[in-house]
Amino acid sequence: MAYLINVGFLCCVLLANEANGFDFGDGDILSSAFQELLVKIQEQGAKIASLEDTIRADRRDFNEKIEKSNLKVQGLEKTVESLKRIIAEMENKQVANNQDKISSQTENNTTAEIVRPIGTNVALNASLQDQHAGIGRVNPKRAAAAAAHSVAFHAFMSQPDASTDLGQTMVFDTVLTNAGSSYNQRDGVFTAPTAGVYVFHWVTYSQHQGDVITELVVNSVSRGCSRSDSHTLDEHHASSGLVVLHVSQGDLVSVRTHSVWHSIGKVMSFDDYYRSSFSGWLLV
Repeated sequence: MAYLINVGFLCCVLLANEANGFDFGDGDILSSAFQELLVKIQEQGAKIASLEDTIRADRRDFNEKIEKSNLKVQGLEKTVESLKRIIAEMENKQVANNQDKISSQTENNTTAEIVRPIGTNVALNASLQDQHAGIGRVNPKRAAAAAAHSVAFHAFMSQPDASTDLGQTMVFDTVLTNAGSSYNQRDGVFTAPTAGVYVFHWVTYSQHQGDVITELVVNSVSRGCSRSDSHTLDEHHASSGLVVLHVSQGDLVSVRTHSVWHSIGKVMSFDDYYRSSFSGWLLV
């Protein structure tokens, strides 16, 4: 191919010289021109050959890299399959162990029932009969005591809130439940009427391209955090937090924007759509 290109190039040069009245009688000039032309052709041929060698080397490297990548993928696939088998074996062992425990407990209970004295069985039957007779009847004193110690609340925002500066208390102004009347819908603060373990849960929605970071505080001390991040998305996002902790009588519990990390945009909430809310109840 290179030879044909060289010959064609020579022919083009000769035709161009003939058209310009070149004197072929001058042998030295013609020989010199041909020599110079052949040198240039050889140089171009060497460059082309070098480029072809480079391309072939690059192609070999590329093929080797693809082959190595394929080997790595195959190795990863084998590892995944091996892990799946190990997990399946562990699950089967766990199921078998649970079944053995259940069978052992059943056998122990059966043995204990067989060796229990007759007098004990009689007393147990009498106790069971008393319990069945009491089903459906409510002890008035116990019911009154339970009602007196019932503490639970749930409230939500009736509209979006743009007050998202650092450390701003969030006011959930619409109350659905307030057993014990310990949540204040005007300032968003719950005052513990009695000491105990409480559960607190809150949900916040950030507007599109917003970022709302909140924290639950007890006496202004942070006890839990949550982040609703839609900063890079054109949609509203929700986040929630759940905290179980012991509080003392008179402690003040509320949800506020984070005191260190800045929030962006509004807290979204609607009465007839999704709601940002705050809930809590006395556990024990």
